Amino acid sequence: MHSIRRAIAFVMMTFGASVAGMLLQWVVPAQYLTEAKGTVGAMVGLVTLLLALVLGLLIFTAFSVFTTQQVEAQSLGPVVIELDLALEQYGPEATLGRAGLRAALARSRARFFGEHGPQAYTFEETSATLHGLNSYFDSLERSTEAQLQLLTSARDLAKKLAETQMLMARQLANPFPPYVLVRRAKASPAYPPPCEVWRVGERRPRRRA
Repeated sequence: MHSIRRAIAFVMMTFGASVAGMLLQWVVPAQYLTEAKGTVGAMVGLVTLLLALVLGLLIFTAFSVFTTQQVEAQSLGPVVIELDLALEQYGPEATLGRAGLRAALARSRARFFGEHGPQAYTFEETSATLHGLNSYFDSLERSTEAQLQLLTSARDLAKKLAETQMLMARQLANPFPPYVLVRRAKASPAYPPPCEVWRVGERRPRRRA
């Protein structure tokens, strides 16, 4: 919803700047408009260059976020499989942990692909998740050396899974600094569109009565 409001405000500001530029044709003397044609052309070139740089930065940032998210999402698959396998080999005592793992994956899917879009983890959620993992693994009984190794491996994998999911949610919640978009939206309406600029620059002098 904020993006739609921003877009509407940007369109209205641009339209207002265009109308103001057209009205200036009847106020500024024609001689000044003709002499300022070169300066206006240089400004149009500068604004076009800035637009190209900003759009290129946006595309590069979007591609970087997508690539990072793809690599992180693909790295979660082996972690989930290894964690489930370690809990399975641990024994029947880890059945509750395997069920919790499936429930956690379902919640992550809803968090990343839900109706409200990706949502970042709050401090309370992060603290509760890590505390729950430590409490669960501490509650398991380690009767053999093999179970101790499996438990250590499962603890590390579960921590890695939780940290990666938190990082992905944080990146998706804020993929691009919003102040850059706000500054660009505020700066654009300050310059009339190129079509209006050239119309002003090419205006013929008025005939004297």
